[in-house]
Amino acid sequence: MRVSEKPVEVYATQNWRALIQVLHTMSLPELRRALDLEWGGRRRRMILLRLTMRLCELERRARLAEVMRVSPKRTRGVGSRKPSTHKGAAVRKGN
Repeated sequence: MRVSEKPVEVYATQNWRALIQVLHTMSLPELRRALDLEWGGRRRRMILLRLTMRLCELERRARLAEVMRVSPKRTRGVGSRKPSTHKGAAVRKGN
């Protein structure tokens, strides 16, 4: 499907179907502009919720990616696992 010649944030706030069509292709600035348009205009609850959820999801992914990039990976050493405290574990070891 071809999106109209309008900016994507204007197109997304036209109606629910248009929003669903372009929601996952929008960048963070486009989502913020679409939220501003919707808050300044009709304030449709479901469109505001959907835009806000997508914006928060993308921001959370960006923050997690930054943490994963700067934090060292955990190495698995020989003694990294604790011994099992499960009652059945002792019985199975004896067999």
